[in-house]
Amino acid sequence: MIAVILGIAVLPLKRKVTPQDFADELERHLQGADNDDDWDRTSSARIFNPLLEEVRQSLTDRFDSLSNPEDREELRHIIEALRRGEFPNAVVRNQTGA
Repeated sequence: MIAVILGIAVLPLKRKVTPQDFADELERHLQGADNDDDWDRTSSARIFNPLLEEVRQSLTDRFDSLSNPEDREELRHIIEALRRGEFPNAVVRNQTGA
């Protein structure tokens, strides 16, 4: 029984969220209305929908603090696209910001 429980605990469970729900989570972060735990779940927990999962994976560390106006604007565009039913691929910049 213990082995079964441990086996279930290590399974990579995925969240089931709609594009609208995911957009709402991103918007709360953009507005500063979430906390660190909310953002950690939004940006780290895998999503069942493969298209939304691709969007989630594109959320880099630069969206954590949103101190850069360009990052805030890019997140705003992602939110708007999700609300239109589109699945945007956020542009991932390298460590130098290029």
